[in-house]
Amino acid sequence: MHELFLTAVVPDTDIERAKALLQGLSGMTARGTVHRILYFAGPPQPRGLAVKRAIPQPIQPAQGRLWTELHQQMVRQSFVLQARYPVNRDELGAAPGPATSPGAAAILSGAAQGTLRWTDIPDPTGGSSATGITRLVTQRKKVELPETRNLPAILTDNGYRFKSELIEESFIFYSNGNEYVLARYHRLPSAAPAAPGTPLTPLAALPSWDQITNSAGVDPSRQWLFFVRRHVVDDTSPDKMKKALEALEAARAQLTGIFAFVPVDRRAHDTRIERPAGGGNVGLPGAQAQKLRT
Repeated sequence: MHELFLTAVVPDTDIERAKALLQGLSGMTARGTVHRILYFAGPPQPRGLAVKRAIPQPIQPAQGRLWTELHQQMVRQSFVLQARYPVNRDELGAAPGPATSPGAAAILSGAAQGTLRWTDIPDPTGGSSATGITRLVTQRKKVELPETRNLPAILTDNGYRFKSELIEESFIFYSNGNEYVLARYHRLPSAAPAAPGTPLTPLAALPSWDQITNSAGVDPSRQWLFFVRRHVVDDTSPDKMKKALEALEAARAQLTGIFAFVPVDRRAHDTRIERPAGGGNVGLPGAQAQKLRT
């Protein structure tokens, strides 16, 4: 599957106006969502997702094909993967417990269902020589495995290490096959290791929503990112890819004067793990520490 999207920036002071405009465009009320995103860094030397003992059984055929595709991509190159969990705002700030909530107990025990997401480095756009909609559209390969339990165990079994987590706040609208998303990202404090050398783990309990939104965000100016997205499942079809670009061009034209879409350097979405030159361990690529989000 390929994901294609346009990107714009919306100041926090304009968010209600943006939501009202998109509500009028789509004819629907915004679907507000909150997700907890856990980032797992793959091993320096790629080895895929061959260890399957923690994958819930039985695996449905469609799910099995996605696991196979993701494994093949992880054999080719090691990446940072996302484990994404929907969050109920009412549960935030509660004491940790065993219930199927966004707390570490439910996530690490495998009780909570999440979505495993991988995105490749975006396709080259041609740089400064690109023109028109091609210059503005980011397009990249994407694999998602929804409603999957045991994600931390699956990833740990295959040499992935938990690195960090964020809270994603978003408002989503749909119209004519397009997905319109207003999103911003909030930092969470890192859980201190129990002892030197002990791996980091997700927080045992999340702060309250007020604490999350009042703390320093990923962007100090608290701006929102605006995406217009389309997905092409049959991404080997040039005709379907072309039609997706044409649909995004129509959306861009419709929103001219309202949102200023900007070209994005593909390196801002680069989630690859660099291979060690001398066989030693490496950390996250420098750009990833701040720019990993979607």
